[in-house]
Amino acid sequence: MQADRLFQEAQTQHQRGQLAQALKLYERALAIKPYHAPARIFKALLIQQQGKSLALCATEFVFMC
Repeated sequence: MQADRLFQEAQTQHQRGQLAQALKLYERALAIKPYHAPARIFKALLIQQQGKSLALCATEFVFMC
């Protein structure tokens, strides 16, 4: 499944510290499969790592972030 492949690539970029690229990949995975729980969770973690508040995506985070 393409969403799973995008998620795996996002995790690789995330681990390498390529946060902007990882975020784009998490978002692409979520565009394909909006309820991809791991992509949502890691997207939220990445947002926190960037020093941003999860409130920035609070409207989505009700399980859409």
